[in-house]
Amino acid sequence: MERVVRTSIYTCCLVVASALFSAHAAPPSTHIDLAALDKAALQRDLANLGAPITSQRSLSRHLSAGVTESPLGRLSQPALRRFLASLQFNESGLTTFRYTELEAELTPTQIYQVLALFGQQHQTPKLKHARRVTPFDDEIMGGGIPGVQPANFECYFDQVSPIDSPSQCGGHHNYRCASPGTCSPSQEQICTNNC
Repeated sequence: MERVVRTSIYTCCLVVASALFSAHAAPPSTHIDLAALDKAALQRDLANLGAPITSQRSLSRHLSAGVTESPLGRLSQPALRRFLASLQFNESGLTTFRYTELEAELTPTQIYQVLALFGQQHQTPKLKHARRVTPFDDEIMGGGIPGVQPANFECYFDQVSPIDSPSQCGGHHNYRCASPGTCSPSQEQICTNNC
């Protein structure tokens, strides 16, 4: 029974991943499968709703419980300080974070666990230089997890990109949340759809 459920979930993941990959394969001027992107957006919204850290206050509570018990504890102290200093929140949750420390020190599976604290695990494949160690790392980076686009899935943006851009791909790599609803270029950061 467990094998049947696992196979069904895996099949569903493959269908979603192939739909997203197909959307990527099209040049920006052609039709993108909005139904697949809407499903991925729904999964991102659900992840955000279930996130234990959605504000500076909830981050403080999480850290006061002890970082060694948290996925954040896998980062070195200097990297943890830089990562935490980069976090920006609004009433919707995390809007911006610096990714270089995660990419340099953690595997995709560990990055996924850290970002899941913020409901942003779908951002993991954007960290293309993370060290892959396990088949699960490859699965995450390949988009085989529901709501996670494959690492080769790119979005097309202008210099300043409104969150409601047609690509709706779940966040802007090398952008930061400059003001509500607007991501601006910024190296080593990701602007999330909470902006």
